[in-house]
Amino acid sequence: MSQKKLSKITFKVDGLYTSGHARRCEAMIRNAAGGIEGVQANEIAGIVTIVFDVKMQTPHTIRDVVDETGYTVITDRD
Repeated sequence: MSQKKLSKITFKVDGLYTSGHARRCEAMIRNAAGGIEGVQANEIAGIVTIVFDVKMQTPHTIRDVVDETGYTVITDRD
């Protein structure tokens, strides 16, 4: 059996204005793709932290998952 190799990534996200938004964002990300082991959204800081299996996802695909939920990842270029 293959062992998971976990990594953690944090994104600044636009659209997390309330605790309800944070819970909704967490649920949508958790259910959007395999290999996601944990999600924590913080509406006060406007960030989402995701723990994922690098054998199933990459930072780029995780960012796409966040964007597909309707929340927007803010980059340094924004």
